[in-house]
Amino acid sequence: FVGVNTTFDIDIVVTTGISFEGSVVSVGSNVTVGDSFSTFNSTISIQEGGSLTIEGEVTVVDTVIMLGVDPTTDTPLFTIGGCPKFTNSEFIINRNSTDGETEFSVPLYSSPAGGDCPDPEVQVSLLEDNDKFCSETSWSGSTLSALFLAQDSCVTSPSPESSSTDDSESVATFFGKDWNIGELIGLIIGVVAFLA
Repeated sequence: FVGVNTTFDIDIVVTTGISFEGSVVSVGSNVTVGDSFSTFNSTISIQEGGSLTIEGEVTVVDTVIMLGVDPTTDTPLFTIGGCPKFTNSEFIINRNSTDGETEFSVPLYSSPAGGDCPDPEVQVSLLEDNDKFCSETSWSGSTLSALFLAQDSCVTSPSPESSSTDDSESVATFFGKDWNIGELIGLIIGVVAFLA
């Protein structure tokens, strides 16, 4: 399907492969695809009450996958038979509410191979309140989930500049003076020279 808007609103089994390019696909029911599934530059929307099960190979390139997630769900809406190939794609979670929450987990997809699959090249974000949360993905058994944390709980890696010690920064205080690293080294050399 090239550039076609497609809606699956009834339970359906597609026994052959299926491919989308530049399309918008809405899945509101239980859809099973047989030997392969590929999508390029498309939007795949899996709504609450719907699911997409792929029994064969999965290739997802430059694609947005939107998941309509009930806050209480722990069952992935996207099920994959093997290790999927995700490239430059994004999961967007359309969740009912995040009011008052500081941490929650959303299953993205399940695969029998689980953590033996390579890490997918995907970003994960919320459709709403995305500025309030950061996310990280991890495998738990056969399910890849995104853990959303409130921004004040997010851990950021220090930049090399901020982690190195500035020569002008005070590192010790004695004799009523703050000494930076350069002055401290000079003092030590001076004392050693004097004692010698």
